[in-house]
Amino acid sequence: ALNPHQGSILQADAALSEKAILSDQRFLRLAAKYQHWFPLTKQDSFILRLEGGQVLAPDETGIPEEYLFRTGGASTVRGYAYQSIGVPVQGAVTGGRVMLVVSAEAVHWLNASWGVAAFADAGDATGIWRDLNLKKSAGGGLRYRTPAGPVALDLGYALKTRRARLDFSIA
Repeated sequence: ALNPHQGSILQADAALSEKAILSDQRFLRLAAKYQHWFPLTKQDSFILRLEGGQVLAPDETGIPEEYLFRTGGASTVRGYAYQSIGVPVQGAVTGGRVMLVVSAEAVHWLNASWGVAAFADAGDATGIWRDLNLKKSAGGGLRYRTPAGPVALDLGYALKTRRARLDFSIA
């Protein structure tokens, strides 16, 4: 279960805020993540991941930042800094009401402990769906199997900023 080779995971989250009960804004936050592992050989697998979310509200006013969406960094759009993709406001990045991330990754296990991976990611978070402008990245990395799941060390290249970034995660 901690080192999947095939199968799927679907995760869905919802949060509701009612203006009448200690809130400045009435909103509904919906988010989902789907990940599927395709076995290619005993040592090789292909992983597809799709994440999306939307905050249903008249506007962002009164919605706490932690309920809005930003993306970027390990396990999202590698090659970009952690939560650096969102709505730019006066030189800062704030959360948006919509988010979409897609990822494709191929993993080859060299032995029982070590593997290599190649990936392509794209994602954005913004105010409305029609403003989505997916930021793309590509790269590769190392995998190490542990009892807690594979540890990933990835070097991603952000195509928009033309910069490489090292990301570390427990996959």
